[in-house]
Amino acid sequence: MPIEQAVQIAWLGNGALLLVEPTSPSFSSQRTAERDDFPWVTLTLVGMDGSRQPLMAVAGAFFGYGGLVPWLGPGALPEPVPEAVRGEVSIPSPAPSLPPWLRLGAGSSAGAGGDRVMLLDEATGQGTVVWSRSSAGSRGIRPSAADISWVPGQPALVGVLRPTPDTPVRAPNGIFFAVDSSQSSTSYAVRLFDPAGIASDPHRRYARPLVSPNGLAVAFFVVDDEAGTVELWISTAGGRTERVPIESYWPAGSPLGQARPAALWLDRQTLLYASPEDWQRGLPRRVTFWRVTIGADGRVASEPVFAIDTRGRETGILLAELALSPDGTRLAYRLRHFTRPDPASGAFDTLVVVPVADASQRLEIARGEPGDGLAWSPDSRWLAAGLRGRVELISADGRARKAISPDDTTAAYPLWVGPRTVWYQQTTGDEGRIMAVEIR
Repeated sequence: MPIEQAVQIAWLGNGALLLVEPTSPSFSSQRTAERDDFPWVTLTLVGMDGSRQPLMAVAGAFFGYGGLVPWLGPGALPEPVPEAVRGEVSIPSPAPSLPPWLRLGAGSSAGAGGDRVMLLDEATGQGTVVWSRSSAGSRGIRPSAADISWVPGQPALVGVLRPTPDTPVRAPNGIFFAVDSSQSSTSYAVRLFDPAGIASDPHRRYARPLVSPNGLAVAFFVVDDEAGTVELWISTAGGRTERVPIESYWPAGSPLGQARPAALWLDRQTLLYASPEDWQRGLPRRVTFWRVTIGADGRVASEPVFAIDTRGRETGILLAELALSPDGTRLAYRLRHFTRPDPASGAFDTLVVVPVADASQRLEIARGEPGDGLAWSPDSRWLAAGLRGRVELISADGRARKAISPDDTTAAYPLWVGPRTVWYQQTTGDEGRIMAVEIR
């Protein structure tokens, strides 16, 4: 792009230029036509020799054009160190100001700072909504939105839209980006993309789009529920969109239901993907972790890191959840073990912590009847996890465990919404409620 097309230009002390250039989130060539009401921009460093180095992509709606962008190198403004949590748990109480029909679920997560929280609103038909703790109000996305996650460091969302039995055949199928709408106080503005050209394919769908920490790459999956194939794709800010050559399957008719790919970004250039393999009678008997890297030239490479196989009389295993510690040093995962052909009976979970620097040092920190929810504390010392129908606080080394939820309730989906605040979904009898505890 010519320099004169840049939105802003800032001269740096070393003679280089920092450009703020209009762009689209990585895959604009296959874009579905929609009004472009929140342009994205890329911060690009231009050297004295004309070389260009993209630094970060951000949503223009939040960037603002009020002045030139000051550029500070890495480490110039160090992140504040969160105060250590000792693990003392307060008495649970209902989360303040929340309407009783909102609940936590498998797709719930908190944005940067913990003010915005994704919750489920099945009572009014909105699906997933974003609740603001500061304003005590919510914004909807779209009822057909799924696999939603936060764009790192920004109040923007990424997810997929897919037709449901209640939506018209013409309903779009694609990957979306969403920001607060200036035209509505109750909904998000959405832009839709079709990077793999499958919008009108009745058998293929998008799943699990994930934006890299600097916004310069997007990983996403293309699932063919009829053929049973799962493809991993990567799009980069340089305009490259390609399929990663990892053979991955999820057979149609599996008792586990539809494919739910598990992946996360370890850093700006490295994606970790857990591929289910060795399927027998509809259950996988091996999980292989793949490391996918993006080189300086934008090329994508992949290699297996380690694999986990069934043991003894297990009929299958599934990686149900992945979570990276905020300091980036440890990976936690939930492995579901099946002991019978019917996954609804005879299953149990193990929770494992792995140092990112040494995948061979895997440590099992807990096991028990299946649960839901796995979330790191902001100081990376504790995991809040659902297990055996309860929510527990477990230290990263497995030596300390404390109950968060009472014994006479069923609890799941813990979520840190602040340095010391955990929300979780509690069910007592026929009534459900989001509860809050303080961890000191």
